[in-house]
Amino acid sequence: MTQSERPLSEAPQRRRGWFQFSLRTLLLAMLALCLALGWFVQRVRRQQEAVSRIVGYGGDVTYDYQLDASGELRRDSSGNYLRGLEPPAPRWLRDLMGDHYFQTPVQVWLGSDEGVGFIDSELAVLAGPLHSLPSLTALDLAGSPITDAGLAHLHGLTQLEQLDLRGTKVTDRGIQSLQQELPRCKITR
Repeated sequence: MTQSERPLSEAPQRRRGWFQFSLRTLLLAMLALCLALGWFVQRVRRQQEAVSRIVGYGGDVTYDYQLDASGELRRDSSGNYLRGLEPPAPRWLRDLMGDHYFQTPVQVWLGSDEGVGFIDSELAVLAGPLHSLPSLTALDLAGSPITDAGLAHLHGLTQLEQLDLRGTKVTDRGIQSLQQELPRCKITR
């Protein structure tokens, strides 16, 4: 049967090209992309709010790009700490979106060099922001007058690998209780 002999009711079927998708598939893909981006943006906003609260209370935050592979602050060939490091993204993109999209807080300092540091009630206020930093691996509370009651606010930080409690008012019982909750964490006293 030639084309001219084909009945009119039988229209020739079009073959789809390799990269042609239906509208439904395109909309589902866009929905998935929007949900993923929304989740990421919300996570970055929580991180930004947490860092603002920590810094507002006098704490300090160290980001992933400021550390070398061993987890120490980056140094130059002479052994001096590198200052003024910037997140690993083009400047124009960071100006457009903000630095928080390209950096991850990994260490928090809430200690004290002068002997006046964070007390239990302040640690209770900062517990929420600390828990909203999923990549937090080190927390320094050295020199702060916190007690065992303050340590209770750190129980959910299961990703913590290092906790510095030198010069605090924490007892052996408080450290033992916290160590049971955070078995991977190295607690320095």
